[in-house]
Amino acid sequence: MPVIGATKADGLELERELDRLIKPEYARIQLAKTLRVDPEDLPLDRQLPDNLPSEDEIEGARSRYTRIVQLARRERLTVRQLIGRLGGGGCRRRSAYFSDPAGLRCLAGHHCFAGPGSP
Repeated sequence: MPVIGATKADGLELERELDRLIKPEYARIQLAKTLRVDPEDLPLDRQLPDNLPSEDEIEGARSRYTRIVQLARRERLTVRQLIGRLGGGGCRRRSAYFSDPAGLRCLAGHHCFAGPGSP
């Protein structure tokens, strides 16, 4: 889900505001369902456990499962951070953007969409 601000600071503030609305316990339950684990196995301030089901054990939504686990492992996110990145425990990744003269840019600095006059 994109979060768009007029400036980089606005984009970050909007993203923080959304993060404050997340109910961590509810989000943890939703994430546990996606990962096919017990919510108690996902302490909010620890990384994902090593003993998650293998991709072969997942029936349905396998690519979503893989993307979530890869994101958490690659960026060494805690469950709380992962929930925030996923927008509350769902499975859609959230990114913040701001406008600049060259077009819309994500807060990581990547050019995301062409601006006026761009090829």
